Amino acid sequence: MITWTEQRPDFVRRSLDDLISGLPFTKACAVVLAGRMPRVLVGPSVMGGIFAHLQERRIEMGGLLLGTVYEGLSGHDDFVIEIANFARSIDFDGTSVSLRMDSDVWERARKSAQGTTVVGWYHSHPDLGVFFSGTDRKTQRAFFNQPHSIGLVVDPIRLQEKWFIGRDSVELQDVQILR
Repeated sequence: MITWTEQRPDFVRRSLDDLISGLPFTKACAVVLAGRMPRVLVGPSVMGGIFAHLQERRIEMGGLLLGTVYEGLSGHDDFVIEIANFARSIDFDGTSVSLRMDSDVWERARKSAQGTTVVGWYHSHPDLGVFFSGTDRKTQRAFFNQPHSIGLVVDPIRLQEKWFIGRDSVELQDVQILR
């Protein structure tokens, strides 16, 4: 006989009030009043850590983005993704134009999650510029295909970054990235 046991869902969007109540007034206003949705909120320490990681070597490297997704004010595509941390891939196969991350990065992300979840991934294109290649788009579609799933590509040589979202890898505009 099969017994049904209620389980907490793996992923839940939290209330926007949970986010803005902990932010300084001006940052809270930016989150609530900025025009284009969805938005990504990322702090300088997280971005500094990602850039520092990706500047260690002139090959493609990457990892996972940890954070929380918050409901917006008006519907399905209206949400805010707060990037709180990252889990770097340690064992990987990278060249100047390709990357294969180890599966252990998922375990490192789980151990360091501390109330967050994997909301996306990041990787570098050293001195190639920032864009999502066909392979990047396939990776996004296969592993990061939720509406809130983020893909970040960084050129650590040129100090550039671009953000993509969802299964179709839609490019986010600079106004959608809140720092």
